[in-house]
Amino acid sequence: DEDLVPYPDKVQQRYHEWLAGRGDLEGRPSFTPQQRWWLDEIARHIGINVSISVEDLNSFAFQPRGGQVAALKMFGDKLPALLEEINQALSV
Repeated sequence: DEDLVPYPDKVQQRYHEWLAGRGDLEGRPSFTPQQRWWLDEIARHIGINVSISVEDLNSFAFQPRGGQVAALKMFGDKLPALLEEINQALSV
């Protein structure tokens, strides 16, 4: 008898596990509050849409914050790899 858990809730649980794992790894600084806003919204987006792409950053809640351009400024050239990592970590 396995309890049914809504997909967004599963994604949020995996997101918190992913954040905890990232913080525990040596040489990886914690995320700034601005980066956490982006990561929180990315996780929320995955919970609704199953995955996220760089192009998705030009719409939804990301657009008023500057979209893909702002995300690239925030995370630099590591953004595509970060999105790939978070997509894999949060997919249930």
